[in-house]
Amino acid sequence: MKERHLLVLHIFPDQVLLPNGIALGEEQAQSLRNHFIIPAKESVTLLIGKDGTEKLRSREVLSSERLFLTLDAMPMRQQEMQRKPID
Repeated sequence: MKERHLLVLHIFPDQVLLPNGIALGEEQAQSLRNHFIIPAKESVTLLIGKDGTEKLRSREVLSSERLFLTLDAMPMRQQEMQRKPID
């Protein structure tokens, strides 16, 4: 996940948990839910691109395989993989 520059946020109705364990309040949670159109009682997995747009939405838990295949097909990731030296 680090190699692909993933940042995982857990958005609950009353808070947002950041990767470092810091919890943001209800206002930030509601703002994110409004922006990405996530109803309060719905749980979804979203993949947001570096450009801030939604790339994938799933009501089910994503397998790491599906997530990585989706990421690796993106143009920016393709460029990153081309620049990476082979060991």
